[in-house]
Amino acid sequence: MTRRRAPAVRAGRLVVVAGLLAGPIALPPLLQQAQAADHQVTIQGLQFVPADVTANVGDQIVWVDNDSDVHGVTGGGLNGPEMHKGDTYKLTISQGGDISYTCRFHPEMHGTIKVMGSGGGGGAPAPQPGGPAPAPAPPPPAPGGGGGLPDIGTLLAQLLGDLLGGVPHSVPGGGAT
Repeated sequence: MTRRRAPAVRAGRLVVVAGLLAGPIALPPLLQQAQAADHQVTIQGLQFVPADVTANVGDQIVWVDNDSDVHGVTGGGLNGPEMHKGDTYKLTISQGGDISYTCRFHPEMHGTIKVMGSGGGGGAPAPQPGGPAPAPAPPPPAPGGGGGLPDIGTLLAQLLGDLLGGVPHSVPGGGAT
């Protein structure tokens, strides 16, 4: 006689396995957001100060207009609002690559954001005026599990073996076990 587990027990185990599998996928974006930094660029004297910023995916760039002239950050996919003295424009970096920008009203003003990290072949990030950025894609797994962590295939096989233990299931090329 084959002992069968109650459907509620099997469903509960599936929920646990799904949670364990989702953890490694959800954790890298959360860690990256926790490490995000703000970089301030001041607009004064018809200049972006600093003109060159190095940032990481997930960081936020904040332009602050301290000049009496009207300014607007544009170029490299950016299209900031018209800014008056005291206004700010915020952008959360969502992908790697260099972003070159100018002032919409003063083309002699130039700035560059060198974005470190992965997430694409460059290009402009999506502006996030004051709001949270979408979570960046997690990095690809290191070959062999990396860093002394157990191999995910082995871990999954163990978890699924424990989950399916005692429950009849099909094995490719074989019968029910």
